[in-house]
Amino acid sequence: MLKKIPPSELKIMKLFWQSDKVLTSQDIVSIMSHEWKQTTTLTLLSRLVKRNFLSAKKHSTYTTYTVLVDKESYLQYETFDFLKNIHNESVTSLLQSMSKKEFSKEEIKTFKNFIKDMQNKK
Repeated sequence: MLKKIPPSELKIMKLFWQSDKVLTSQDIVSIMSHEWKQTTTLTLLSRLVKRNFLSAKKHSTYTTYTVLVDKESYLQYETFDFLKNIHNESVTSLLQSMSKKEFSKEEIKTFKNFIKDMQNKK
């Protein structure tokens, strides 16, 4: 079962989700060196392994990681959690909140197509 992860761990997961190659501990430490010390980054990677978001395979001088929770699954989890906790599971409430934002024509077209597709599924 998925659980919400802190923003720092989410930042690391986003690196994995955006990457088209296997990432190593060295890769992540290097990428995050402008924000965190090596020990912080390695601690966060370890936590993600414990939470079953990543699996780790140790090599002689580095560790490779495999993503266990894909972006779409986590995005869906977070969205439903937000809908449940903030909007009391009300899509209407969510949409009313969003109506304050100005959307591009392309975004509105996407919404319309999404609703049309949902209607066709019934």
